[in-house]
Amino acid sequence: MCGISSIFRNEKKVSSNIDKLMRQLTWVGAVRGDDSTGMFYGDGTEMAEHYKRGIPGWDFQHLPLVERIIRRTEEHRFVVIHNRAATRGTVNNSNAHPFHIGSTVGVHNGTLTAHTQLSENGFNHPVDSAHLFSGIEKEGSGVIIPKIQGSFNLLWYDGEDQTIHQVRSDHRPYCFAKLKDHEVLLGASEKSMLKWLVSRNFLEIEYCWTPEPYREYVWSVQDDMIHPAYDIQHEEYKEPERPKTTIHSSSNTEAEDRGISKVEFFFAYKQVQDSPVKGQVFFNYYGETIDGEDVVLYSAKKDAYSLDEWLIGKAYATIRITDKKKHYRLIPSTIAHHPIEDPEDSFYTCVRCADEYPEDHTIFMDNAPVCVPCAHTLQVDLKDVDPGHEWKLYKQ
Repeated sequence: MCGISSIFRNEKKVSSNIDKLMRQLTWVGAVRGDDSTGMFYGDGTEMAEHYKRGIPGWDFQHLPLVERIIRRTEEHRFVVIHNRAATRGTVNNSNAHPFHIGSTVGVHNGTLTAHTQLSENGFNHPVDSAHLFSGIEKEGSGVIIPKIQGSFNLLWYDGEDQTIHQVRSDHRPYCFAKLKDHEVLLGASEKSMLKWLVSRNFLEIEYCWTPEPYREYVWSVQDDMIHPAYDIQHEEYKEPERPKTTIHSSSNTEAEDRGISKVEFFFAYKQVQDSPVKGQVFFNYYGETIDGEDVVLYSAKKDAYSLDEWLIGKAYATIRITDKKKHYRLIPSTIAHHPIEDPEDSFYTCVRCADEYPEDHTIFMDNAPVCVPCAHTLQVDLKDVDPGHEWKLYKQ
């Protein structure tokens, strides 16, 4: 569960109370996610700027650049803030939101399955949200939104036409509030939190409204940031109908048995079964392995498992005859909490360029991480590289 908040404005001068409110949104939003914090902002005359760090909101607000953005709110027609609760991808600057891909800068609250299908072949990033925005940049929201499997609330800036976009699924909330006596539109993931902060800063709400699921709202930054210029209705993702499945090793069956495998996975969403069993209502849980492959658990109780939590277990590894895709049917009695809080690969900050790189793109010299590109630039001698890391210089 992540948190998103936003401030859109038409007026040139902003009350100091609104400045305070923006600061408070930055750190109060950490109750929804305290792993990382970021924001994107701008006036619509050029590409939106963004800044993010792998730290909680209460620390992020004191960074010099963030202090300057808050003090100079009048310079920005919009500011969008994201508080991350990490699900996919480790906690570091690179994996924090927003993501900037081409002319698109955006933030996402939710968890996706089959996210690699949203981006072009060759796009590589450990965070599902990055694949989503890569897809929007390359193909547009009209193509990508109906393909999204999982939960989402999205806000992004399109630098090509200077517009702000918002769209959500019915699994993730968002609320907008117009301030009374101000040309300011606030937004937040939690309506109650937003109303409390407005009242706390001696401001009043003129009206609130909740975006409809799967309807994309678009604001023209140069014209009016209070009222959307237009909206687009999207179709919700529909899972293909699944024929009755039997597990055999026959080419004529719907799924081919590939044995039992150990898997690391998380559940992204659940759906009620069509027919209650013995008077009880059961749910099917859908999720994804650490390698991005689909997992499913049939006929579980409503609150049997938490969403977005890493688990381990055993599953029947099967190949669907219909689409030749591997998926895993989980064995309920084997499911347990993952022993590692975040099982995905770690990133390291290069001591030379300060950028973050995955372990296989990082060498160590006297236990200090140096990215492979910097190592090549410095023409590092192999004898200076810590044992066990030399191969990475040849791999790249």
